[in-house]
Amino acid sequence: TELRATLEEASAADALCVVDWSMTTCGPCQRVKPMYEQMARSCANALFVGIDVQASSANADLARKAAVTAFPTFHLYKKMQRVAEMRGADVPRLAQLIATH
Repeated sequence: TELRATLEEASAADALCVVDWSMTTCGPCQRVKPMYEQMARSCANALFVGIDVQASSANADLARKAAVTAFPTFHLYKKMQRVAEMRGADVPRLAQLIATH
């Protein structure tokens, strides 16, 4: 999957991978999206990926496997292992999580 490929790429580069689990119909998800995209552009030491669980059944299956039950949810991975999880649209808290990993 694209997610697995991104996780492998981040792991090979010893970089953090930040995954944004969202839904098109989720208001907070849509409000945080531009700020998430800005973080992705400005943070050179991490890879960022966004997964809209409503975009395909494969994405919905990935969300179930990752135990995502609230939106937005952010997962941080290092060396293919989840090192942090944050639920909600708290951008300053997300930035702090990224900075500490």
